[in-house]
Amino acid sequence: MGLFDGLNEAPMGLQRLYFKPGRFLVKLVRLKGITPAESFHGKGSFVVECEIYQTSDPTQPVGTAPAWVQKIGVSKKEKETAFGAIKAAWERLRVRMLFERP
Repeated sequence: MGLFDGLNEAPMGLQRLYFKPGRFLVKLVRLKGITPAESFHGKGSFVVECEIYQTSDPTQPVGTAPAWVQKIGVSKKEKETAFGAIKAAWERLRVRMLFERP
């Protein structure tokens, strides 16, 4: 049995898009917390999934769905660093979001 046996039958993985520098008007699709037990790297993550409605970056056109991810370590220092990064990013980006209302 070779290293790549079964590769042709494997489902293709989804490659996530991430935000590039620019200005965006986005719709918030999902906020997701991933615990260290659920992750493959042993650290938690905070994930913001969006859909772009307006953009200043032609490489990320309207309708694309980038994500913003912050890994959250398990030690107190790693958590403090991650939580500070989350707060600073949202303040710095000043993201305007569209929310669908029922």
